[in-house]
Amino acid sequence: MTKYLLTGGTLASNQRADVLISDGVIVGIGENISHPDLTIASKIDVAGC
Repeated sequence: MTKYLLTGGTLASNQRADVLISDGVIVGIGENISHPDLTIASKIDVAGC
């Protein structure tokens, strides 16, 4: 299984929005979400995109 955590995004309301993707499926959206299988290497900062 491949898991990615996209961090640094923002919602229209200026709230931080992290997105957890597992095997191509979004499984979580929120602030500071985490998953025990994630490592720092699998976190992708999308700020400025």
